[in-house]
Amino acid sequence: MKQAIATWSTIVGGGFLVFAVGRTIVLARRDRHSPHIEMQARVIDFGRIASNKSTAHYSTITNNGGADLLILGIKPSCGCIAASLASKSLYPGQTVSLELIFTPNKAGEYRQRVIVVTNDPETPAMVLTLNAVVVEGQ
Repeated sequence: MKQAIATWSTIVGGGFLVFAVGRTIVLARRDRHSPHIEMQARVIDFGRIASNKSTAHYSTITNNGGADLLILGIKPSCGCIAASLASKSLYPGQTVSLELIFTPNKAGEYRQRVIVVTNDPETPAMVLTLNAVVVEGQ
């Protein structure tokens, strides 16, 4: 049985958010003093690429909140994806580049995920989807 990565709902009238990450339940209140993650794109299409080459894609993460945004982890769904950030702490208004390097080991259609885990009370885990069609070494 698959578990949801993160789910949340708003409690009417209180502005509180209840969300779960794994088996941990958290109650948080989002206000102008909280961090808020924004991504340039949540779906990244690498297009058609060769199976024997690494391909890089760059996306941006922005903190549109009122407190420091902490990137607590970046979790690719397979060993074919490497991710790196210049900084894991973003002050309000700061943008950082997220580098994703995809190195497929065989031909076929790929649909992988990268989970960005943060201290944003509204979006504790942002899921990016990576798509590619890999052809034998061209």
